[in-house]
Amino acid sequence: MHRIRQSGGRILSRPDRDNNERCIARVRNTGIAAASGRIIVTIDADNSMTEGTLKEVATLLASGKIIGGGAPIRFERYSFPLWCNDMFCRLSFRLTGLYSGIFWAEKATFEAIGGFVDQKAMEDVATAKRLKRYGRKLGKRYTTLRENHLINSTRKYDDMGDWLYLKLMFRNAGTLLKAAIGDRTGLDKLLDEMFYDYNR
Repeated sequence: MHRIRQSGGRILSRPDRDNNERCIARVRNTGIAAASGRIIVTIDADNSMTEGTLKEVATLLASGKIIGGGAPIRFERYSFPLWCNDMFCRLSFRLTGLYSGIFWAEKATFEAIGGFVDQKAMEDVATAKRLKRYGRKLGKRYTTLRENHLINSTRKYDDMGDWLYLKLMFRNAGTLLKAAIGDRTGLDKLLDEMFYDYNR
């Protein structure tokens, strides 16, 4: 935390938050609301970005043709299951055009769309859709970084095995399919296991 403050960063807390609340979108929206800069770039605390990321973001937004975007994701190390995860992410991003990982846009844009979608998981995809729709209204594109990428932490895989998420998805395929048609029974418990229960 000392290093964050030394670099000019601020550490925020939400005194109004429920101790049982688990929603990363609300955490991100708290940061966006407190930010004083014109451009917002979000990243999870255990990930990192390549050196030219902020310069590329600023250049794309300055063009006046881009509403915002995401970034390609690369793991900090690779194995066969992590390569499978990587290929799945690349295919999903390519098919949908909804790149995430690092989110970037002007603060005014985030404010115009109401910030990150307030949901427990997949808030990144839902927010990308909002940005894309808003950009279309303004004649601007939602895109991804071309020269830089997010470096995805493998700390969970280091501790719990590289097949972690693939096993969870296959083991809970029924829950995920039911959630896709509107039945959220068991989904919150699964989301906690996949995203929120690991803290270190």
